[in-house]
Amino acid sequence: MRVVFIGSSEIAIPSLEKLLNSSNHDVVTIISQKDKPAGRRQKLSSTSLKSFASSKGLSVFTPDSISSSITYDFLKKIVFDILVI
Repeated sequence: MRVVFIGSSEIAIPSLEKLLNSSNHDVVTIISQKDKPAGRRQKLSSTSLKSFASSKGLSVFTPDSISSSITYDFLKKIVFDILVI
């Protein structure tokens, strides 16, 4: 089953790990929030999920808004069976 995984926070990582370790699922892409300024110096910081996904070599799509037409067009181009949020 081809999966698109949507999330940002650290709490989403265990669920993504389970899907990655499953022989029945193929995670085709991750959708997460854009990098945001954080800390005193306002250095750009990735979401926990994006950092994890990137370390695993997964592609990560970071739209300005999940409900934008850009996100809709992106999803129309991908062959997938299910969205996991």
